[in-house]
Amino acid sequence: MTRYRTLWDHAGIAVSTACMLHCIALPLVLVLLPGLAAVVPASHSVHAALVVALVAVAGAAFVPRYRRHRRPAVVALAVTGLALVAGGALAHAIGELAETMLTVAGSGFLVSAHLLNRSACARCGQPVPVAGPAPG
Repeated sequence: MTRYRTLWDHAGIAVSTACMLHCIALPLVLVLLPGLAAVVPASHSVHAALVVALVAVAGAAFVPRYRRHRRPAVVALAVTGLALVAGGALAHAIGELAETMLTVAGSGFLVSAHLLNRSACARCGQPVPVAGPAPG
């Protein structure tokens, strides 16, 4: 069962990295290949879908493991990362540079949170509970 929970952190790292790559690479690709702009979905809809995926994966990865290790740094990194990525999704009105900067920073925070989450649980030395009351 511990392997299952590690999978959520790996999924979170993958989705956060995909979000980061999307924000960095898509504008470059669209500039270099203008014909591709007609077939690539709008950046805002992709960004919104990635935010939803990030929130879902983050919840599955962080909540059960936090109940075990109780490290506030994990929560702080995760909440900051999610807030920055969500802010990036809303920042398209300000400009593409702001959207990219917020999303890349937020994705970096999320990757760090997932790595710290995984490390904190590895130090616990015990399986993470699936659900139920917090240990006390």
